[in-house]
Amino acid sequence: MEARPYTYDTLKGAITAHFEPDVNLDYERYLLRQARQTSDESVDIFYERLKELASTCTLPDEEDEIMVQFIQGCSSSKLRDRILQQPNMLMRDILTLGWFQELSKACAALMEQEPTVQVKAEPVNAVTASTPWTKAEGCKGKQKDRPCRWCGGPTPHPGSCPARGKTCSACGKVNHFVKVCRSVPRTAAPTPKRMVRALDATPSPASDSDMDDDHQVVHFYNDILPAVHAMGRCRVSYVPAIHEYHALNSCLTRVL
Repeated sequence: MEARPYTYDTLKGAITAHFEPDVNLDYERYLLRQARQTSDESVDIFYERLKELASTCTLPDEEDEIMVQFIQGCSSSKLRDRILQQPNMLMRDILTLGWFQELSKACAALMEQEPTVQVKAEPVNAVTASTPWTKAEGCKGKQKDRPCRWCGGPTPHPGSCPARGKTCSACGKVNHFVKVCRSVPRTAAPTPKRMVRALDATPSPASDSDMDDDHQVVHFYNDILPAVHAMGRCRVSYVPAIHEYHALNSCLTRVL
């Protein structure tokens, strides 16, 4: 009797069939018919789960049975309506339609979310009825660089005013220094005076020509200068010397 040859695949199949438990086809097909898409499953994951369940059912047309169960068990009623509106669709077309529907739903959810803006609140010194505004507080910034009216020093003081409790030596009142005392009369600042060449009033022996020159200078101030000032022609702020008088007198004579 000739020995029958056995290949590796034949032996593997025989061993697998021997140790593999018996499959209850009715129960496996029942599990396939009860499969439903869960809320956390996409169309791809649901389709792969149906394929796994159908692999143990020994179905004559496995792909067609998977498509029927996909239509019945999908969670989106809109997707089911679209599939039923287009008969004779293939499984790949149904999956493509489901992908676009999931993508559009996710984009719409992102667009409908209200943008949140974080605002950092900062304290504001608002003026309310409970916190009335005062002139002293409003002018605090303007009075920052002004000297103190009681001690004369810069403000604001780090502590209390140095003149607090002190007695003024000028008026005898308290809480201020003498340098800011209002009882002490203020002397006006001396106004600058123009330098005028003074005439020597001490009599000294002079010649007749000197006396004539002095007389001409006096005549110049008494008669000529008032007329010049009245006409607004020039301003004389100094007394000319004797030797300058003759040239100035001839010039003013031509002007007048």
